[in-house]
Amino acid sequence: MERTVIDLTEYSCKGDTVSDIIESFYCGRMQVNSDNVKDVYKFSRDYSVPWLSNYALKVLETRMAEDFIDVFQFGVSMKCDEVTGLCLTRLKAPFVARLAQNGELNFLTVESLRMIVSDERVSLHEIEVFGIVTKWYDHDVENRRDQVEDLLKNIKYHLISQSDLLDSVHDWISKASSLPDRLRLDLMIEINKFLKVPGLVRVQEPVTPAPPDNRSSSGAAPPDTKGWNPHYNKRRN
Repeated sequence: MERTVIDLTEYSCKGDTVSDIIESFYCGRMQVNSDNVKDVYKFSRDYSVPWLSNYALKVLETRMAEDFIDVFQFGVSMKCDEVTGLCLTRLKAPFVARLAQNGELNFLTVESLRMIVSDERVSLHEIEVFGIVTKWYDHDVENRRDQVEDLLKNIKYHLISQSDLLDSVHDWISKASSLPDRLRLDLMIEINKFLKVPGLVRVQEPVTPAPPDNRSSSGAAPPDTKGWNPHYNKRRN
């Protein structure tokens, strides 16, 4: 029978996690808790130990109620669809609203936030996405100035109501002096396509003047006289 050799000498885990895992291979059970669950799950995936992976996943699922952001970002950092998918299915609108109100979403990495606001399972309204993204940006402007562009540009502004476009979106963008000038202009042009407010000053894309076309004062182009006989007013053969 073929044997699999596992080298654990350089495997990084907290405390006695590795020795506990090895012991579990003999006794078939292990104490998995909030302190060691990440190490146990990572080990079980790296070395294909399904029973241990499933057990650790259940502990991670329990932890979501206590520290959702930590579990979700762990899944993102591991590039593990199993964990991130489990988290995203739990993200219903009321739960997202609570996380946003508590400011917990402000600590997400840009990759984690992008995943949340773009996933169809989360079912957020576009104005809610705008609020989450702008609060996340305002929380750390200096380090997020170069990360926020695609988040803002991917919002479907045509699905936002007129009142929210004017009172929330237009107002925030017009005051967000920390945004790059080019991005502010692009956003204003985009939302002005959908605003229907009489008297609103609209931002236009700068237009490069066209070169003169040498037309006469009447507006007609000068005739092509090449090859014409001026005496007979007809072309020569």
